[in-house]
Amino acid sequence: MQLRRLHKNALYPRIHAAARHRENTDVAEKLGIVLYTDERYAVPTFITALSAVKNNAALELHFYVFCVDSRNWKSQSSALLESLGSYGNVGGVHIIDSAQIDQRCAGVGLDSGYKGSYGAFAKLFMCDFIQADYNIVWLDSDVLVAGGLEELCGYRFTEEKCFAACIDMNNSRGWRQKLKTDAPIVVASIFVANPVAWQAGRNSARIEQWFARFTREEISMLMPSIVVDQGVLTCVFGSQWYILPAKYQVLPGYPLVGYNNFRLLFSLRKDDFYTKKDMEDAVRQPVIIHFMHFIVTKPWLHDARNSFEPLWLSYYHSVPEAAGLFELREHPPLEGFEKLKRLLFAVSPFLFCLLGRFDISHNVKCCIKNFKTIKNW
Repeated sequence: MQLRRLHKNALYPRIHAAARHRENTDVAEKLGIVLYTDERYAVPTFITALSAVKNNAALELHFYVFCVDSRNWKSQSSALLESLGSYGNVGGVHIIDSAQIDQRCAGVGLDSGYKGSYGAFAKLFMCDFIQADYNIVWLDSDVLVAGGLEELCGYRFTEEKCFAACIDMNNSRGWRQKLKTDAPIVVASIFVANPVAWQAGRNSARIEQWFARFTREEISMLMPSIVVDQGVLTCVFGSQWYILPAKYQVLPGYPLVGYNNFRLLFSLRKDDFYTKKDMEDAVRQPVIIHFMHFIVTKPWLHDARNSFEPLWLSYYHSVPEAAGLFELREHPPLEGFEKLKRLLFAVSPFLFCLLGRFDISHNVKCCIKNFKTIKNW
C-alpha cells in the first residue's frame, strides 16, 4: 500500500466505517486500559490511569497493569494502583506480575534481563494475557489522557486490520528502507487491539515466527535498532492496521518546533505524515498527550517551555499519596552538547532541525549498514 494513496483517500479511516452498532445505549461500552510499570513509576502510571478515568465517565474502564516484581512492592504503591477500583466507571483493576512475561522472553530467545524487554513483550503479547471480548488500549506511562476514548471502542479488528496506532514521526523513507518495508511505521505508545480478534488471527504466532528467524545474539543487536516493539509490529504486520488520528499522539515539544521544521528534522515528505491541519487540530484538542523526550522533558522534571506540564501537575497534586512516593524535581543543568543544542534551538528552531536532520540521517545509515551483518534479515 502506497502512503500517497493513503493521503489522497484520507490518512485514516473514518470511525463510522469501523464502528460497532450498539443495540442498547443504556449500557456503558467497555474499554480495557493496559499499562506497564515498575515501582519507581507507580505514580506517573497512576496519573495516566486517573486521567483516563476522569475524561471517560461514559465508559466502563477495566485496567490491566503489568507490574515488575509486584510481590516486593511497598504496600502504599500497590494500594495506589488498586485504588483505581474505587471510581464508579472502573469495572476492575487487574495486576499482572512481570514474571509471566519471562516465559515469552525465553520463548523467542531473548533474555528477560534485556533492557526494555518486559515492556516490549507485554505490549506485543498483551492479548494473550488479557481475557476480554472488548477492545483494549495500551498506554505508555508517560502519557496523559485529555479527552474521550469512545472512538477506540468502535474499531472492529479483522485479519486484514488487526490493530490501531498512530504513525511514527520517524516514518521517513530512510527508516522504512531500514525496516525493508513500504508500510507506515507504527508508533506504539498508544496501541489498540481486541484480544478475541487478535487470537483468532493467530497474530502472536506471527510475531513468534518473525523472531524465530534470528539467534539470541542477533535479536540483541536488532531490537534496539528497530525501536523494539514498534519495529516488530511494522515488520510483521506491514499495512494491516488502522491509522489513528493525530489527536491520539500529541507531543508537547511539537508546538515549539512547528510543522515545517518538524518535517525537516525527521526527513518527512508530505506523504509520510499527518497534514499540517491534522497536527494543528490535534494540538488544539488533544485526546492523548505523550510526554516523550522531544524538545521538552517529562512533566515531573520542570521545564517552563512545556505548555502541557500544568495539566499533568494538576493530577499529581490531586493525589495525596503522590508526593510521598514520587518526588518532583527540577531539570538538572544541561552541560556540553546538550547545552549547545538548547542554545541553538532558542536562537533558531530551523537551524536546530536542519543540523538534527543530518545527525538522524547519519544514524539511520549506520543502522542500515549494521543490519547487513545480521543473517536472514
